[in-house]
Amino acid sequence: LQRTLLLKRFESSLGALLASYMKIVINHINKIYCLYFDAIRFGKPDAAARLRAEFGALFDSIDAKDRNRLLHLVRGEAMVVENGDLLLLLGGQTVEMIATVEVFELVWSELRDAILSDFAKLLKTFPVIIDKVLGHSQPTNWPKNLGGNTIWPESGDWALQITYDQKVRELIKSILTAGSAGRKSLSSPSIRQRSST
Repeated sequence: LQRTLLLKRFESSLGALLASYMKIVINHINKIYCLYFDAIRFGKPDAAARLRAEFGALFDSIDAKDRNRLLHLVRGEAMVVENGDLLLLLGGQTVEMIATVEVFELVWSELRDAILSDFAKLLKTFPVIIDKVLGHSQPTNWPKNLGGNTIWPESGDWALQITYDQKVRELIKSILTAGSAGRKSLSSPSIRQRSST
């Protein structure tokens, strides 16, 4: 119970920040994809091609390592993909079709640039968030399905990854060690000694 509560506490802080951030990223990707899809549907292939190219250029503006980590978080798996195919690969989880060409023209002229600008800002903050939350942990220890009902890792590595206070890290190690050994209390001499000082 102690181990579960501690893991849940960490998930509700930095882990929740990552989940919320990724939901916003995925929402923007889907909005851009919907604009692309509607541009084709309303007979504007050149506009669609430009949007697709701009989307790829935004991804190309971040470091290759961060780009791969973002792709992994969005898709839940490692992948190598050309920028021109990014929008088709990542978008389309939800497609909200615009009813008329008039509405499309209005959305295109009023919101297209704002959505791309917001997405660019999200990409710029990604390295800071990913380093703070995931650091150097391996993708096997990352949360899954961050755009929906997040599946949190249950490993000790995940719990240790999202805290940086050394005393808390020692406490987590002790709790995990006790749990794996079937003990219900922290009976380590080092723990007792620290608690008495």
